[in-house]
Amino acid sequence: MRAVRKVDHPSQAAEKAQCWRYEGCFRRSPSVEWMYIHPTYCGGAGQWQAAPREETEMSTTLENIQQQIGENTILLYMKGTPQLPQCGFSAQAVQAVMACGERFAFVNILDNPDIRTELPKYANWPTFPQLWVNGELVGGCDIIVEMYESGELEKLIKEAAANAETEQE
Repeated sequence: MRAVRKVDHPSQAAEKAQCWRYEGCFRRSPSVEWMYIHPTYCGGAGQWQAAPREETEMSTTLENIQQQIGENTILLYMKGTPQLPQCGFSAQAVQAVMACGERFAFVNILDNPDIRTELPKYANWPTFPQLWVNGELVGGCDIIVEMYESGELEKLIKEAAANAETEQE
């Protein structure tokens, strides 16, 4: 049911850079799929080079964040993975998102310390998890759970997924 596949990284397709993405189904809800985005794995063999850590790395991290948010209609930045959340807030948030029944992407910030540091500044939101839908920050755990309980989250996610499918066709 779970598979790891190698796909061309969209922003560097001309250079044939590769990026590993994890795709699979959650056991309790087989219709929900997700991708694991790990920007530090992107890049072809031998393309890595040392760069000054300050501005270059920070701007690259911000570019990665912007790219992730722009390329993924429904994106959850969380501690851990949907299968194994590493904090109670991430567990609650991922359960609410998964209960909506649509495919979504996630980033494990524990594996991405640069994103963990820079995303709160970029989003002007200090905590994790963070749910992004259509490039807009929805909020953290409390807001996600509140929206789920009121039915707003499912409506928002279903509309976003339907619009993304329409745009792809």
